[in-house]
Amino acid sequence: MPTKSVVVKRISDIKDIPTAHGLGYKRVLVGGNDTDTPITQIAYTMLSMGDVVEAHSHPTMDEHFIILFGVCDITCGEEKFLIEGGTYLYVPSGIEHRIEVKESITLITIGVATE
Repeated sequence: MPTKSVVVKRISDIKDIPTAHGLGYKRVLVGGNDTDTPITQIAYTMLSMGDVVEAHSHPTMDEHFIILFGVCDITCGEEKFLIEGGTYLYVPSGIEHRIEVKESITLITIGVATE
């Protein structure tokens, strides 16, 4: 179990790694092993215009998206949302979602375990 201490990181100092979906890159601010909370990951993520994250769901993880810059369509179940920079989106566990990038986006993704 991680020790409780204050953590300060500069996003620009964190190395880019590929996302789990094989598109774009992310900089992991906090991973599941870094905290004793239900957070599975907090990442600064960058996707390019034209990227499509195919429909998928997380059976045991809620996902929070904070879109900082750019434009994308996010389909959640049967609903499609046009998302622009400055928008927050919550996707509960088990809800299928798909992202289609219209203009390169930078976002914060936060995963929270539900079980």
